[in-house]
Amino acid sequence: MKNQQHFICWLKNNTTLSQSSIDKYTAAINTISKELEQSNIINFNLYEIDNSNEIEILKNKYFSIEKYKEKNIKGNKMYSRALAYYIEFKKFVSEDKSFKYELIKSKHKYIQEVNRLTADNNTDFSIIDVPQDKPSFISSYNNKIWNRNPTIASQSIKKTNYKCENDKTHNFFTSKYNDKNYVEAHHLIPMKYQGQFEKSLDVNANIVALCIVCHKKLHFAPIEENKSILEKLYYLRKDRLQLCGLNITFNELLQFYTD
Repeated sequence: MKNQQHFICWLKNNTTLSQSSIDKYTAAINTISKELEQSNIINFNLYEIDNSNEIEILKNKYFSIEKYKEKNIKGNKMYSRALAYYIEFKKFVSEDKSFKYELIKSKHKYIQEVNRLTADNNTDFSIIDVPQDKPSFISSYNNKIWNRNPTIASQSIKKTNYKCENDKTHNFFTSKYNDKNYVEAHHLIPMKYQGQFEKSLDVNANIVALCIVCHKKLHFAPIEENKSILEKLYYLRKDRLQLCGLNITFNELLQFYTD
């Protein structure tokens, strides 16, 4: 059962339980399901339920039956512990889905704002590479969405004169926002690794302009195909990154794209 396997993985990654305890707790959920069915309370397995509140209600019904209540006490509360972990797991899954939705929404809003700002052809601004404080973030369990400033991204794009920094001959189509060659902003050191750096990754020095093909390639192509692009961009920005307090070797950067 797929949800059971996910529960096992969650227990391994988010608790300090031994493998034998994990096996006992995951088996206990199946046992409770059968006993609830025998008591004519449900006709399905608890692993099929996504709502943690519904599981909480069924837990109360289960322990309202005296023989199961006594069984739990004799079993060193194994069944109540199993359900407590399972409810926590379901809350994690629910919040993680919400987090992923927020991540998608945040990315979409960011891209829209970058496009809006690049429509302004004003290039009368200067860029000074200095260390900046870490940006704020929103979080869900161990995940974080680091806030990014679209103005910085649009500045980086404009300073390249709307050219792909991997290959200036990459002119695939004209942007409807500014009638210029279409390029996208890419954080060379990915923002998801901001927690490993004392200074902000959302700075001009760390944002490169890439055509849509090179950009998608960095995200989705095998590392063997991306290594030469990353090497070129790294040495193009290495000195500027250092000025911003971002000291990183090429091998360290490469590892971020390999993970």
